[in-house]
Amino acid sequence: MSTEFVYSPRDVVSPGKEIEGWVKFCDADAGKLWLTLVEMKAVQSQEGLPLDKFDELVGQEVDGTITRITNFGAFLNVGCEVDAFLHATQLPKHKHNGKRQTLQDLVIGRTVK
Repeated sequence: MSTEFVYSPRDVVSPGKEIEGWVKFCDADAGKLWLTLVEMKAVQSQEGLPLDKFDELVGQEVDGTITRITNFGAFLNVGCEVDAFLHATQLPKHKHNGKRQTLQDLVIGRTVK
């Protein structure tokens, strides 16, 4: 619903309120549609890897595009059906000073390792 913490959905939406949303994912076989109110800066139109292939990426360093930033980390598109989660304690280090980046340094749409 937001890139910031939302205490209650009623803080963002209410009955009769007109909102603009986007389709995040569609599963025609299951008849499910995931919607989001967070506008994506970078849109990819590619099929992701099946979820079982995601396990092969665990522990590897891969490039990912930041899709969402939370209070405790960021979600990255790494080419799978679901976004990967990068915890704040695992953020990449700055090249110039070697200190770990902060959540405030992240930008939606930017690629990180």
